[in-house]
Amino acid sequence: MAGAEIRTCTACGGLRGTEKTEHTLERDAEGRLAPKAHHFWSPCSMCGGSGTVVVG
Repeated sequence: MAGAEIRTCTACGGLRGTEKTEHTLERDAEGRLAPKAHHFWSPCSMCGGSGTVVVG
């Protein structure tokens, strides 16, 4: 690969992952449906969790 260079992933800024949010409806203590947000960290989908991408 002539001219290829490794650069920091612009999607995650080199952090190797991003925080995601999943929204669900769950039952509360009284049995009523209530909206709930779950936050979690997962590997960046652009760089696959490496923190870098090959350009060129």
